[in-house]
Amino acid sequence: MEWILLQIAGFLRTYVTAVDEAVATESFLDQAQLIGFPFAVLLMLFATVRYIWVRLSRHDEKLHERARTADYKLEQAQKEMEAVRARNDELLGYDPKRFLKEFDKKKRDVSFAEFESYPREWLMPMRDALGMAYSALSKEQLLQAWYKEMLDEARFNAWGAIAAQPTIRAHTELLAEVEEAREAIEIEGLTEVEIAALKLPRVKHQYDPLMAAGEAMYKRGKYKVARLFFSRAFELADIEDGPNSPRTLTARHMHALMLGFLGRYTEAEAESREVWEIRRRPDVLGEEHPNTLTTRHNIAQQMGNQGRYAEAEKELRKVWRIQRRPDVLGEEHPNTLSTRHNIAQQMGNQGRYSDAEKEFRTVWEIRRRPDVLGEEHPEALTTRANIALQMGNQGRYAEAEAELRKVWEIQRRPDVLGEEHPNALATRANVAFQLGNQGRYAEAEKGFREVWGIERRPDVLDEEHPDTLTTLHNIAYLVGQQGRYAEAEAEFRDVWEIRRRPDVLGEEHPEALTTRANIALQLGNQGRYAEAEAEFREVWELQRRPQVLGEEHAHTLATRANIALQVGMQGRYAEAEAEFRKVWDILRRPNVFGEEHPSTLTTRVNIARQMGMQGRYAEAEAEFREVWETQRRPDVLGEEHPDTLATRHNIAQHIGRQGHYAEAEAEFRKVWDILRRPDVLGEEHPDLLRLKYHLAKALDGQGKTAEASELLDGLIDAMQSHFSSGHIWIRELEDYLVERKLNASVAG
Repeated sequence: MEWILLQIAGFLRTYVTAVDEAVATESFLDQAQLIGFPFAVLLMLFATVRYIWVRLSRHDEKLHERARTADYKLEQAQKEMEAVRARNDELLGYDPKRFLKEFDKKKRDVSFAEFESYPREWLMPMRDALGMAYSALSKEQLLQAWYKEMLDEARFNAWGAIAAQPTIRAHTELLAEVEEAREAIEIEGLTEVEIAALKLPRVKHQYDPLMAAGEAMYKRGKYKVARLFFSRAFELADIEDGPNSPRTLTARHMHALMLGFLGRYTEAEAESREVWEIRRRPDVLGEEHPNTLTTRHNIAQQMGNQGRYAEAEKELRKVWRIQRRPDVLGEEHPNTLSTRHNIAQQMGNQGRYSDAEKEFRTVWEIRRRPDVLGEEHPEALTTRANIALQMGNQGRYAEAEAELRKVWEIQRRPDVLGEEHPNALATRANVAFQLGNQGRYAEAEKGFREVWGIERRPDVLDEEHPDTLTTLHNIAYLVGQQGRYAEAEAEFRDVWEIRRRPDVLGEEHPEALTTRANIALQLGNQGRYAEAEAEFREVWELQRRPQVLGEEHAHTLATRANIALQVGMQGRYAEAEAEFRKVWDILRRPNVFGEEHPSTLTTRVNIARQMGMQGRYAEAEAEFREVWETQRRPDVLGEEHPDTLATRHNIAQHIGRQGHYAEAEAEFRKVWDILRRPDVLGEEHPDLLRLKYHLAKALDGQGKTAEASELLDGLIDAMQSHFSSGHIWIRELEDYLVERKLNASVAG
């Protein structure tokens, strides 16, 4: 401003001198030019300068006013924070979360009067400034250094921001970020380099330690912590090298991979696509560069994780065709084998179990060689576990269990993966799954609960990770298999409510639909047949769509069979039989399951049941016997499998319906002696209660009423502990007891 005034003063001096000269020479024209036009220009100049001066002065005043206001607000906020901390210390021991609970209680309970003035003191007048101050402090502490004491302070301040502005979502997200960072620090086993990398602010030369730390955490299955390392490395590389640099893209690729391992499949796919679009460009890496292909592989894997199995397989095959070429990677390169492994996985997901097993075996034979990976390499063990899983999917349960146990014994060793690595936990869960397939339900439930107890921990997978939910889903299934139907339904509904959310799996994901189908199954088990049928039909309409599973997928066919089951339970026997036959005709085909697969045999059992319900007892008995002869073989199910025993039960029932009561009694007792054992089903399982009723009928048919009465005594109450009053088994038993009483009174 002083320079402007000096320039104006110089101009005025020059102007006055010029006017004096013009007057002395009496030049009118010069006088007019000097006095007229320059004067007008001078007036304009003065007006402009004055305008600028006023605006600058006012702007400066506003800046000072804003600064004074900001300082005042910050000072007030700091005073309020100190007051809150002091009050919080006095009342609640530095626990903002607990304070919020007490505050909520106060709002609900008018008698909580001692805190009446407390929130109003600070929350109302200064809530905005306080919330912003708390948030700013928390962010600063989070970015300055990653060590526990500072993060504890950041956590406190994040809670303070939430207390002041509970509706601001950014505060909640900030708290989540702080908690994630605290969790990372609390996990034991970090090396000094890794800890140093976390503690350091964003500086140069930190990228390599961060990437090394991320890789170490990834190999140990600590995906949350690994994601933090890769995210930090990505930010650094982006600042130092730019978004398209190899270092930035590598860190970002690994970050996307960790998102997938954490079950955030949609985010993982989106981030991988962004990386791929950059890497595939000719000026970056190009379409056929190994790193570009690895990213494309990851995109396909996330498709599969979202249930788009056919699309994922197609994309993986495109990647594999390029990778296997000698001028790219070659047939036996680990990345090529990884792609082939995942192709087999998508084949299995689409129900092509035999083909998937063959493909996995081919990959395993290469991976296990010492010059490739070796027998005990984690990736080779994953392939071996998948071979066993496909055995189980084809009904070879005992063989699958034995193989999975061998894999788990290697994986659980500290020098391989360790007990709590997600891959070791997945194998352990699959052991439990095969136990359940063999009818050892209590043992299987115990195994799954042990796995779930580890998976649900925040430092392993957490409560809402897809793998944790799968384990909980399987627990619910086993609860239902043991006759605790209402408990199973409630458990399935909890899983469904999480799985259906768009940020987890979504309404139409195959796994979410499987959970919904199991809810319907438990409805039917409790006698709510019409409700169950309606639910099954809704699930089937979604599953049968080509972009979901398709008409002939195993899960779609299972749902269709369950629709037929509910139709039959409502007395529409001919309709149910026709529907079961349609399902059986698909299942029995060699390219689906084949004649002797347990699911095919179960469908055939259900056809025989519908024959019996229509009074075709001899025909039904013959059908049951054919199925039983197959099921009882050791290479199929075996003599003591619950499904084999259920078929034998049905044979005895139909012998009795034809009036051969003594023969039926003998058969029932053989089944009874096996089923009642604790290692099979146990005394209180609903199937055993059902068998008691049928055995009593066979005894009544022979005139052994006292023995029959002993079996029937208390049977209604026992059944009602498992089923609702409208369950068909309870109604049938009630009708029989009334009929029996009438017969006794007539005979008396």
